[in-house]
Amino acid sequence: MKQPPISRAVLINYLEGKASAFQKQAIDEWIKNPENSDYFYQVLEEWELQNLRYVASHEEGFQRHLARLDAQDPLHIQVHFSRKKYWAMAASIAFVVCLGASYFFKDWIQYKNIQTAYGETKEITLEDGSIVYLNANSSLKVPRFGFGSSTRTVELSGEADFSIKHTPTNQKFIVHTQNKFDVVVLGTEFTVFSRARGSKVVLKKGKVNLQYHTKTGIKQLIMTPGDLISLSKINQTITKEKVTPEDFSAWKEHEFVFNQLTMRELSTIFYENFGLTIQIQDEAIQEMTLSGSFKANNAQELLEVLTRTAGLNYQQEGNVIVISETK
Repeated sequence: MKQPPISRAVLINYLEGKASAFQKQAIDEWIKNPENSDYFYQVLEEWELQNLRYVASHEEGFQRHLARLDAQDPLHIQVHFSRKKYWAMAASIAFVVCLGASYFFKDWIQYKNIQTAYGETKEITLEDGSIVYLNANSSLKVPRFGFGSSTRTVELSGEADFSIKHTPTNQKFIVHTQNKFDVVVLGTEFTVFSRARGSKVVLKKGKVNLQYHTKTGIKQLIMTPGDLISLSKINQTITKEKVTPEDFSAWKEHEFVFNQLTMRELSTIFYENFGLTIQIQDEAIQEMTLSGSFKANNAQELLEVLTRTAGLNYQQEGNVIVISETK
């Protein structure tokens, strides 16, 4: 069924909060078409710029007030001049601020940001049927009105496991990250890690085209199942190795798999996933390694099982945990 056309007047009523429930529903469906959404944002920008006129109304009122003062006392002429410059400057600043607000408002309308707190994981079903598991302290930015006709694009900050559904039109699914690399797929299963210390991509099924930025331009890598690609944020180096992919998404089942993980590295994981700071004074303890699979539903359970396994002691005060040898 073809969507009915939406007039500019109806869109203006919608932006001013005057649209009926039927009109709101019709616009929500109509805007899913990329061609219609372009027109919607054009009307939105025009409407926002037109509604900046409230700045001028303040100026006019202030000028009328100054005119009355000048009529009573000529000495107010100099004050009038200086205040006029002030209000002109203030109006210019307000205009720039409103333009900035317009940009972010547009971004908020077009996208929604799904977030998880420390220690929280979340399962998300996307509009195309793809499933994303979002790890703790992570966010996924997705189109609010559905994907476009040519690509399906999301933006990840943190860590997530993707199970992407293949579409009849072979739509590419693209995961953008803030660490200057993108994952491009058609239909596959993979895990993406993108945090301050670097990035990782682990492929379970299918094929992945990994695109990453270098000083000389954009480079590409084709991944096959079992590949782990790591990108160091410090020196922008790429490493590739074969792994067991399920180990890198075990957190979906509240399971943590470590392979020769040092206690120093464990401190980073606790901060990223639980917002907890681990302090280890003894350098020998910092270099101790942990290997194995550990089941834990929260930070407290994980901390207890790890310290007990390593024969260590810990004390917690607020968000700070001090680990030491058992006395």
